[in-house]
Amino acid sequence: MKCEKFIAAYLSLDNGQNPSLLMRAHSLFCKKCREEARALALHFEEIRSMAPMQNGRDLAESVMGIIKHSRKVYVKKVSAFQWVTGEGIILASIVLVQFSPAKIWLDAVLGEAFHIIMSVTFGVIITLFTAVLVITHMAECNELLINVKNKFVEFIR
Repeated sequence: MKCEKFIAAYLSLDNGQNPSLLMRAHSLFCKKCREEARALALHFEEIRSMAPMQNGRDLAESVMGIIKHSRKVYVKKVSAFQWVTGEGIILASIVLVQFSPAKIWLDAVLGEAFHIIMSVTFGVIITLFTAVLVITHMAECNELLINVKNKFVEFIR
């Protein structure tokens, strides 16, 4: 057996599996491979000692406790421009749905009741969307209102 094959075979052994008779014979006569196998065994043992689940110890609670008490906040921030663009699309769809063949057909079938239902639905959608926009961008809205107020006061004077 050549040294390269020995090292490859040694690395392919499963956890705790004993080397084959041919591998043991090679390591008996090859000092370099014997020392390499000892060094690898020490490294593997060191890695096993650092394993998170050693001795049946479960680290999930301690890790989750650290995460819970962590001060980092992971939030995906949606820009005000994206919100306003979304609201613009909703408003455009409200206007364009008036010319939809389906809406014209529903008007003919359901009559005036359909206008009320559709108007209330679109009103609720716009109100909810705007409320979420204001809630998620409260600091920016406060700054905007303060700036508008200051400019209005300057305009009046």
